[in-house]
Amino acid sequence: GRDLLSVLRGSGKGIYRQILAADVLSGQRQVIRLSDPVRGVVKVSGIRLRNGTSGIFIQTYQDYRIYSTTGEFLVWGNTNTSPRGTIAVGDYLSEEGDEVAVLNSDDGEISVFNPYSVNKRVIRGGSGTSLHDGGTGLVLSNAG
Repeated sequence: GRDLLSVLRGSGKGIYRQILAADVLSGQRQVIRLSDPVRGVVKVSGIRLRNGTSGIFIQTYQDYRIYSTTGEFLVWGNTNTSPRGTIAVGDYLSEEGDEVAVLNSDDGEISVFNPYSVNKRVIRGGSGTSLHDGGTGLVLSNAG
C-alpha cells in the first residue's frame, strides 16, 4: 500500500506515454504504459487506491488523472470544476484510498476529495501559497 516514486517518460514533444515507477524500499521498478498519453504536466505522484493498491496521480494544466499501475485510466477531473492551485495527494479522510487536496490561493479555500467515493470536504486554510502532505495532515505555507 505504499506510494510509488514516479518519473514521466515522453516523446520529446511534451507528450508523455510512459511512467517509470519505483518502490523505494524494495528497489523494484516497472514501466507503466499510459492508456491515454498526457501533455502539460504539472505534478506526478503515487496515490493509494482502494484496498491498498498503488496508482499514479497526474496533474496537467487542464485536468487531473489517476491511472492504475497497469496504465489503465481510472479517474479524470477537470480543473475548471475545482479551484486551480497547488495540489497535494494524501490520506486525509477516513475512507479507502488517498484523497486529492486542491488549494485556491486567492481565498485560502482547500477542497479535499476522494476520487472513488466522490466525497468532498471544503475547509478554509488561510492565505497560504503552497500545500503539501505533512504526514498527518495538510500543511499550508507562504513562499517568502
